[in-house]
Amino acid sequence: MTPSHALPSSLDAARAKRQIALLDEPPLVDLDHHIATAAASHWTLEALEQEMVALGQGPGRMTPHEYFYYRLFDRTLPRDQLWRFIGRYALSGFHAAAIDLAQAATVHDKARFYARMAKAGLPIPRTLAVHAGEARGMAAEALRTRAALVAFLQDAARYPLFIKPVIGMYSVGAVSLDALQDGRIRLATGETACVSQVADFIEQLGEQMGQGGFLIQERLRPHACLGAAFGETLPTVRLLILLSGAGAEIESAVLRIPSPRNCADNYWRPGNMLGALDQDGIIRRVVTGVGAAARELASHPDTGMPMIGLGVPDWQRVTALARRAAPLFPGIRTQSWDIALTERGPFVLELNPGGDLNLHQLAYRRGALTDRYIAHLEGCGCRIRH
Repeated sequence: MTPSHALPSSLDAARAKRQIALLDEPPLVDLDHHIATAAASHWTLEALEQEMVALGQGPGRMTPHEYFYYRLFDRTLPRDQLWRFIGRYALSGFHAAAIDLAQAATVHDKARFYARMAKAGLPIPRTLAVHAGEARGMAAEALRTRAALVAFLQDAARYPLFIKPVIGMYSVGAVSLDALQDGRIRLATGETACVSQVADFIEQLGEQMGQGGFLIQERLRPHACLGAAFGETLPTVRLLILLSGAGAEIESAVLRIPSPRNCADNYWRPGNMLGALDQDGIIRRVVTGVGAAARELASHPDTGMPMIGLGVPDWQRVTALARRAAPLFPGIRTQSWDIALTERGPFVLELNPGGDLNLHQLAYRRGALTDRYIAHLEGCGCRIRH
């Protein structure tokens, strides 16, 4: 239990703002530790430097930190295919060629995005209220003052809830609330807080980041088979869609498996897992951690249930939903869709213009610069040299 005077770490607005700044940059690792790890596999410093320089000058523009983040020193990886790994700097250029900024801005505004999804008749979480922002076409209660926000949070019948910024990324600022008991809110992370602490977090983070308010939504429950395998957390499928005149093509898909100790499934949160999915939605590999700390998992660390070979429920509905939604944003030709696997079927959570491809590279242990993705980028005006 969190003492009444202590601020739960998940409600630290200053910490959340710092986290966004870190996630906007290429990942960082402990270089000394990773060089020592590589040396244990009979790498010389000279050989490592030569390979890192070559990949840094290649189409993926990998930084030394990214080289170790992806464990590219692993000798089981085919050396002639390492150039296919994409670093953050190269990815920014690839996305710039494939994305219309005006349309991307509309997608980043979750209120506008959900209104667009609702108009198209696509399944989305129900938004109960919007605090200090505009509903923009959603049928949601407007909480324009702190008093209104506090009154909403003091209604125990509304729980469980999921709160997230209208304009935000990486799930930073998201809070999952289990219940209101004896005047205190129980968070999904296991912490507890008073109503005023939750209200403070929402208001302070909004002020610091200049965001367009917060959405307060129903909290979705996982599909029964995934609840049994992973616990009462909400897994999502991240689909990389390449959109062209020929239609929406699924390039690859991963299953994001959140730890029960986290409020969201983003991989930067310690303990979360990634599952590489084949074309039939079957999990073929599961990984957690990055760099020297990365490890493969055959069974879930909390439930003990096998994960390899598990099929994503409603897989055909998931892929059909993504293909139906993708053409609604023709100016975003590289799309990353997050679709939740709920007890009521698949739900659209968000569209990321471009999206971080590190999830696919970590899950599959291969670079995302496939021949099909190269052809897509060249169709968007990029020239890929390797």
